[in-house]
Amino acid sequence: MKTGFRTAGFAAWGLGPALRAIREIGFDTVELCLEHPGSRPEMMDETRIGRVRKMLEELELGLSSVSYHGDGSPPEEREARTLRGIDIAARMGAGVLVINTDAKNPALPGQMEATVDRLKRFCEAAEKRGVDLAVEPEPGLVIESSADLQAVVGRVGSPRLKMNLDVGHAFITDPDLLQTIRRMGTMIVHTHVEDIAGRVHRHLLPGEGEIDLAAVAAELRRAGFAGSLTIDLFNPGDQPDVAARAAFEALARVLESAP
Repeated sequence: MKTGFRTAGFAAWGLGPALRAIREIGFDTVELCLEHPGSRPEMMDETRIGRVRKMLEELELGLSSVSYHGDGSPPEEREARTLRGIDIAARMGAGVLVINTDAKNPALPGQMEATVDRLKRFCEAAEKRGVDLAVEPEPGLVIESSADLQAVVGRVGSPRLKMNLDVGHAFITDPDLLQTIRRMGTMIVHTHVEDIAGRVHRHLLPGEGEIDLAAVAAELRRAGFAGSLTIDLFNPGDQPDVAARAAFEALARVLESAP
């Protein structure tokens, strides 16, 4: 199974050095995060897109996805940048844009209805551009669990609405992570991988927590998932290359032990 890393982990580095480091460590693919200073949505014009694509080709580094979260951004800006992200994903040849949803706020009634309406607009654009919209359930967000996402998929009714399975998030929010993979099946078009301890939302290196990641990898294979296991670390510090290498080596050990 292929492995990948997110450019968000290299936020303090230039995009070129980040991509080179990710490839030199040994990762097969990269998730191009539009929050990275070198690939913000407003920067990614045709010239910039061409340069990034060329870098990836020269490095022989696959592009697993483009992602845009925009946490904390004003709603109008977040929506506009998500729509731009769909276009960027199509032009980059990624085929997948990973997004999440707003933080739950009891003082704002109707959040789920607003989320469904917004996703309908995003999916309309995604259908036109041939891009899958991979929603990432996350603790504390409007779409928090795989069950939330399943309910929303039925309401949105678009073949382009898919799932980014964040293994750690599902371990926290879902009753049975392996059953989630079996239930979601081909809805899973992208993954984020980290370990979790004590069901606390803190991303750890593979092997530092309680998740049986070897079983997860095996279950994903059985579900027909052919994408990358993409490492997602919180704030890897001043030496993200060191953290990324440790994650790569830990994930390699997991894959070696996968049934």
